[in-house]
Amino acid sequence: MGFEAGTPVLSRSAGRRMHGLRDCTGRAPGPTSSKNFLEQVNDLADSRGMSEQEVVFRADLPASAGEAFRWHARPGALERLTPPWEPVELVSSDGSLEPGSRVHLRTRLGPIPQDWHAEHVELEEGVRFKDVQRSGPFAEWEHTHEFLPAGEDRCTLEDRIAYRLPLGTAGQVAAGTAVRRRLERLFAFRHRITARDLARHSAYPSQAMQILVSGSSGLVGSALAPFLTTGGHSVI
Repeated sequence: MGFEAGTPVLSRSAGRRMHGLRDCTGRAPGPTSSKNFLEQVNDLADSRGMSEQEVVFRADLPASAGEAFRWHARPGALERLTPPWEPVELVSSDGSLEPGSRVHLRTRLGPIPQDWHAEHVELEEGVRFKDVQRSGPFAEWEHTHEFLPAGEDRCTLEDRIAYRLPLGTAGQVAAGTAVRRRLERLFAFRHRITARDLARHSAYPSQAMQILVSGSSGLVGSALAPFLTTGGHSVI
């Protein structure tokens, strides 16, 4: 069974567990409460996990689970996985998937710059790794990357994202659909790039080389350099 890039195969909102409006003590909110109706709904939603969202994207990759994992672990993977339409700047990175390693990104929400600090918290070599947001645009963000063997030279990449938007249910109502569509577009791009790069590296196997790229900061060079480093080569 194949998976179309960017199509969520699992999409869940914990909000489906809500059955009637009650405050955190189990009582219906009364007129004497000091909070307005929206604040009471948000408190209730957050206490029951209603604002928590989970989505899973899967893609078939033309490489073994181990090789797909190594592609993600090499320098340049983050640059390859960032769409050209996303205003994301890599400020700093520890250059590792090891637990405790961190990445600092800078993105934009409209005209407003937003720093995103992520930390890798789990690693099983060749199988999975997980990163979480320590501070940034989401109230919570947890991303598990898992590589499932599907044959000698094939695997399934599963990206599982659990997140909460700021402002609880109010944030989900205001921006939930837009965020979900943005994630679908993002992971469609990521999975296409990953599959294509792995296929190209497999079609032209070679020993790791040191390659001089002239103008590596230009439009072509900035794309070529991470393509080469994710294939195991060094760019000078």
